[in-house]
Amino acid sequence: MIELLEPTEILGQAEIPVPEETGSSGTQLTGAGEIISIAKESPLEGLPIVQAVEGLVAARSRCFGGEVGTSLLSGSFAQLSYDLQTTRRELNNTREELKRTNGEMSDYKIRVAVLQERVIAYFRERLLKNLSITIGTTLVVIGMGLYRNNLKYDYIVGGLGALLLIFGWFSKPGEAEK
Repeated sequence: MIELLEPTEILGQAEIPVPEETGSSGTQLTGAGEIISIAKESPLEGLPIVQAVEGLVAARSRCFGGEVGTSLLSGSFAQLSYDLQTTRRELNNTREELKRTNGEMSDYKIRVAVLQERVIAYFRERLLKNLSITIGTTLVVIGMGLYRNNLKYDYIVGGLGALLLIFGWFSKPGEAEK
């Protein structure tokens, strides 16, 4: 037969400490005994029509055809109110998106106006460059003719033509896009 030993006999008395405070002094108090219930808050509580219908349903359910009619009426008003709130929320989101999109559109309109002005300026600059090159070439040729015939102002006309050629060849386009 196997004899069961106490734990103190197996490990020895010195190895198992005896607690001084067990935590069960008997001074504990019992709970209040009431279960705290959390009231379910309706998401539609703020709408006056829902409050009115729920109040009428709670007070005079027989006026609406009994429990079934009352439930149907109350549920339909709650559904309509929920749909109204959802639609309002979607409308507010759409308005915010519309404001943001209008702001972006304004930025793009400004950018388009700037780019259109640059295109117009580019064509003006190109016309001015081509005209400078044409007139400069003509003045250089006239200056060479004046030099051959030993006439006055040959260097002045040739130099002016050369300046117009250099201006036409090396002028830079307008400012870059910001």
